[in-house]
Amino acid sequence: MSARMVRIELRRSSALATGTAIFVITVALLYLLSNGPWQKSTGAWHLQWDSFVYYLRFMHFVLLPVALGGGALLGMRDRRSHVQELFASAPRPAWQRSAHTAVAVCLAMVAASAAILVAGGVSVVANGGFFHLGWLPVAAVGALSLVAAGWLGMGVGRLLPSLLTPPVVAAAGFAVLTYAHSTTISAEAYDAPRSSVPELLTPMLAGTTRNAFIAVSGTVSAVQLVWFAAVATTALGLLTASRLGTRIAVLLPAALGIAVAVTALPRDAEAVYVINEEATALVCTETGDVCVTRAHADKLDALTGPARDALSRLGRLPDAPKAVAEIPTRGMDKTTRHVPPGVLPLDFDELELADEDSTSVRIGLLSGTDPGCDTWYGDESQAARTIIASWFVDEFTPLPDYSGREGEIRQLAEPAWQALRALPPEAQPQEVAELRATTQSCQPDPLAVLAPGA
Repeated sequence: MSARMVRIELRRSSALATGTAIFVITVALLYLLSNGPWQKSTGAWHLQWDSFVYYLRFMHFVLLPVALGGGALLGMRDRRSHVQELFASAPRPAWQRSAHTAVAVCLAMVAASAAILVAGGVSVVANGGFFHLGWLPVAAVGALSLVAAGWLGMGVGRLLPSLLTPPVVAAAGFAVLTYAHSTTISAEAYDAPRSSVPELLTPMLAGTTRNAFIAVSGTVSAVQLVWFAAVATTALGLLTASRLGTRIAVLLPAALGIAVAVTALPRDAEAVYVINEEATALVCTETGDVCVTRAHADKLDALTGPARDALSRLGRLPDAPKAVAEIPTRGMDKTTRHVPPGVLPLDFDELELADEDSTSVRIGLLSGTDPGCDTWYGDESQAARTIIASWFVDEFTPLPDYSGREGEIRQLAEPAWQALRALPPEAQPQEVAELRATTQSCQPDPLAVLAPGA
């Protein structure tokens, strides 16, 4: 194979233009859609490498049709140039005539994927994202899927050299991806017994959970690599085969690939992910009183001051906690969650960025929030947390407005706050301790534990 011919193909064919389009579209979607750099959720793509590649894989919802359409346009080039019969009469095998173009498409797709990683990775590095190598197989699956899509589009374009082929192929790819994604979303929304395998046969990852503490299972990535390699092999066969029997035979790799994938891929979308042990390992201060996960190690210094202040104020309670620790829960099985005795659990998704608002951090820690609760956004829970935090700072202090219901929460909190302050000073710590315990146990109406008159 001639490197010179490959360079000519990159310069004169549409392969490089397709790769450039994929790069531009991806970067635009990363910075303009949800979880952009202006958001503070710990699952935002610009904060962690895992979140970044997960969002890249979801972006294939749009990128794969572009690769299919671009490949189809390139595959019908000989027919559009009216040289198909001339090349067919040449003594060279068909695969030799197509090899240079296929390599050019492969290089363009890989280069686009690498450029996207660099363009987005700059933001991840700048924000102190925890680096490990576990995300590389996930990114490799995405790049291989683009190569397979480009080759498949070329094969279809060669077999059906019509001006309608590129848009039809792109639209068909988008329709298939939409259907595959909807099967998983429907199962999650309605708890239906529907399989996540259709979506796992696409570059998109099944399930909606994205955070810094989970990683894609190595088995899932390995099976997807095998599947997309099989698709790429079949696509190359369609591109180079000149006889009907050969074209039918080249479908065998894809058939074997889908058989392996359907058998080995998990049916449950949550089984796609495993806990990232490296990211969840704790990093602590020298005294061990403040700990965060390794994924958020860059926030330890900013958290230490507010956390120690909160621990000092919590000392007014019986059996007060002695340490603050980040306990990962988002996207994890709550039955496996364990908060050690004497530890105050921390949730960065609620506290947002510790170095931006230390007051918010302190109030959040004092109020007794529990990262494992799904119902803490309720008005009663917010009112209880407002009362707890206010008691520790000796003045009524509404929590930061998370849900736009500050008025309703204040109406619930103020009467209970006044009643609590009317109790004898020696009785107040026990009432607050019971209120915190109820809040942390995710009770729907924690205010009900207050004694009459409180």
